[in-house]
Amino acid sequence: MPKYIGYTHTATALRVLSIVNLAFCIPSFISAGWESFLSGLTLSLNTSFSLLLLLPDNYKDFKRSIISAGVAVLISFSASVSAIAGWIRPALALLSLAAIVPLSVCFIFRSFDMLRDVQFLMMTASGWEIMISMIKCTFISFSSVIADMAFVSVILSDICGLWIAFSSSLAALLAYVILFLRSITGTAFVTWSGENAPVCDNDVSKSAYLNAGEGTDKFIYSKICKYMEDSRPYLNPFYSLDNMSKDIATNKTYISKVLNENSALNFCQWVNRYRVEFAREQFLKDPSLKVRELSDMSGFNSQVTFNMAFKLFYGVTPGQWCKEQRDLNTRQEHPSSQKAAAQSAPKGSSSRDG
Repeated sequence: MPKYIGYTHTATALRVLSIVNLAFCIPSFISAGWESFLSGLTLSLNTSFSLLLLLPDNYKDFKRSIISAGVAVLISFSASVSAIAGWIRPALALLSLAAIVPLSVCFIFRSFDMLRDVQFLMMTASGWEIMISMIKCTFISFSSVIADMAFVSVILSDICGLWIAFSSSLAALLAYVILFLRSITGTAFVTWSGENAPVCDNDVSKSAYLNAGEGTDKFIYSKICKYMEDSRPYLNPFYSLDNMSKDIATNKTYISKVLNENSALNFCQWVNRYRVEFAREQFLKDPSLKVRELSDMSGFNSQVTFNMAFKLFYGVTPGQWCKEQRDLNTRQEHPSSQKAAAQSAPKGSSSRDG
């Protein structure tokens, strides 16, 4: 099994751990009074929030993510025991450590591994992959703000009452729900204009891949297309422009020029087009496949990238397209029942009046 298949299992494990963490931590602060309860609630949500942030989007170090999540949960459980014992301040401090330390250590070692991974460093990043990284940085910054609000609410409780604690709890809950849904659906929670998106045909029966247009060097473009269709290198999530230049035996600049002139797409968009079409083909063969499974088997680094690439070319998310195809299959499999329902419908009043 390719290692990128582990994305699905890692995402599920982190979601389960985040829920288990809330189930243990929140009840332990119930008897501590409103001020301590709201602070404990905020930091518990922030810890579960950090567990979901451990899911890697681009670089695949699933084992480290799970280990870091386990350490965070153990620290959080220690905080719960302290809160039950009546040691509220140590419990809050432990929850803060659970939210910050494992996540920070995981990201530090992940960065070191990325810097040592020459193959990863030579990959060409697409615009949406850069945006995904920026979104994760935003979530991490928001997590730090929530933790700061929780501590400020404790320090200024005599002056501001419970307003800061209540506000920080709501912010933590909202952030956790958004990130939890994001880990399930794979959406980036951003919208963008599709005016500059390539116009592609939605007819599945037509050729999935772009033919040479008015650009130059149609021979080399046809050679690249044939190689992609025969060898399917796009199923490797780490396939890069460097890899293609070696496979085709020409330089990167020339390949980029040929792809852009003949397809109006850059390398990342062009490769993702093959991946999207492969995913659609697999779903038509087996409609029981889930979106995350299609993403994994088609060579995408993450479901977020899959969703954004699919919407770039077809204007809908893969989940919406799959639902439409399932509905279409249902109508085709049961035409007799629909015909019977239409015949049993009452006739119009105009026919009765006539």
